[in-house]
Amino acid sequence: VPFRDFFYHQPAYYLYLLSWLPEPNAESIWLYRLPAGVGVWLTGAVLYAIAREGLNLRLAILAPVLFYASLLVAPGVQALPHGLMIFGTALGFYLVLVRGDRRNVVAGATLMAVAVCLKPLAISSVIALAFTLLILPKSRKYLVLYVLTVALVGTLGILGMHLLSDGGFTHALTLQLSRTSSQSGVQIMKSLPGLSADMEGLGEVSSLLFNVAVHGIALTQLPLDFPGNYIFANSTFQLLILASIGLWGMRTVRRESPWFSALGLWWL
Repeated sequence: VPFRDFFYHQPAYYLYLLSWLPEPNAESIWLYRLPAGVGVWLTGAVLYAIAREGLNLRLAILAPVLFYASLLVAPGVQALPHGLMIFGTALGFYLVLVRGDRRNVVAGATLMAVAVCLKPLAISSVIALAFTLLILPKSRKYLVLYVLTVALVGTLGILGMHLLSDGGFTHALTLQLSRTSSQSGVQIMKSLPGLSADMEGLGEVSSLLFNVAVHGIALTQLPLDFPGNYIFANSTFQLLILASIGLWGMRTVRRESPWFSALGLWWL
């Protein structure tokens, strides 16, 4: 049982999903990769539907093509929750901002919260969408409904993990919130015998800087959401800023960690 018999670094719902499959071996491993692969495949379709709202048919097809060709999609086709996470956030974005009625806002917010329960990295997307609803006058009326739905589904997700883990998940969550004043999660993992060698191989990495960078990437969409913001939305100014940060990120990789090379390419 996750959090009772062994440690897990995020909510374990994806593990429970995979637990219904046959015992993993060389012949059945594709089944464990299938949920993420389907999530990535469906995300491309959602991105096409979003792009069709503002582009003609020929240009809209570039959205899924660029997405499928991205090197950063690689974790989405492994036995990891990333594929379903990005599908939930993309479809939630589509339902809330493109479809945009009360029923679709509730459905989209639910999907966004479920994505966080699968992989907390989706929190940045949830925050970015909340700011977007606040910024856009025509969507502002749905902000409270969106926030309440996310909060309700998220609370149910925490309660569910609490019950499944006999309280172990909430105990780990409490430790996660309290440990930041003393030491980082990376330092804690380096002290565990089973993880010390792997963590040392990553180099001197700051988990705080890594998380700030990841969430910063998602939040860079916000300047594009301001109505009439021609400085960012209709010029190369933002692209120059992101490219500069990307070059800095790749230069820093020698001193920090291979993670920053991926982040640098993402910025570019």
